[in-house]
Amino acid sequence: KQGGGAGWLGVGIVRGRCTAMPALEIQAVRIGLAYTNRLAMEARAVAVAVVTRISTGAGMVSYLIDDQGRAESHQQLMQMAMNDNLTGLPNRSSFNAHLDHEIYLARETGGRLALVSIDLDSFKEINDLKGHAIGDAVLQVVARRLAALLRDGEFVARVGGDEFAAVYRQHDHGSLDEFLSRLEGALSREVRLEGHELSLQASLGVSFYPDDADCREGLANNTTLAMYRAKADRSRTVCFYEQSMDETVRARRALAADLRQAAEKGAVQLHSQVQTRVNQGEVCGFEALLRWVHQRNAVIPPSACIPLCEENGMTF
Repeated sequence: KQGGGAGWLGVGIVRGRCTAMPALEIQAVRIGLAYTNRLAMEARAVAVAVVTRISTGAGMVSYLIDDQGRAESHQQLMQMAMNDNLTGLPNRSSFNAHLDHEIYLARETGGRLALVSIDLDSFKEINDLKGHAIGDAVLQVVARRLAALLRDGEFVARVGGDEFAAVYRQHDHGSLDEFLSRLEGALSREVRLEGHELSLQASLGVSFYPDDADCREGLANNTTLAMYRAKADRSRTVCFYEQSMDETVRARRALAADLRQAAEKGAVQLHSQVQTRVNQGEVCGFEALLRWVHQRNAVIPPSACIPLCEENGMTF
């Protein structure tokens, strides 16, 4: 039954086509040239061409605008990524990239490079006494001063908090001294803000490539050691790295580790000392003292123990 139905459906389709096709007649229509306006056709053609060119030009302008917008956005993002938001100086990432490049150039040309670490000694007091808004303004003033003194082959960045770093492509010893003198001058001038006259002091540490280290990390570490030496010695603002600084730091770190172990093992001894009034000879009290007998049977005095405890956050 299914086969018969399909057959009758096929016959119906064929008969329909045979019946309808003779009724379809197609005739070509001739359009005489007399009925066309040549000027109107040319005007239309010109209009179409003009509109096409305008559209194309608009598309090109739009593309160029979009491309320029993308380039400006990319430049802004790079500016934000490589510069400090507060001061506008290069940030730590930019500083690292610049120092790596300068080390590469010095290695290729046999040149010499100076790295300077800068720390504002009085900045914490300014923040505590005047507030963070004044502190931020001071950093901006210092940054403008440092940026204004730069010459060819000189670079300054803000690497954190109140810390700055400078890279100097050295030509001779005199030129480096002159650069350091410019830095000291910019960092020692008073800052006047909102009726406040704020005095600044800074400590500078200097190390050299390739004399003191042959990589960025080594240079940065040595420069920081020199800067801390300058902070500890108030008689000088600039301190140059010396190998003995490493030995001193290693010795203090070893001593701090020994002190921590001594505290855990109970090797720190409690002593008492009588206090008397000298004019009357009467006992007026007692003083409790801690004595640390080092494992090498040497008694470490409080003048050495107490600073170690403070530096490493140890309490007893």
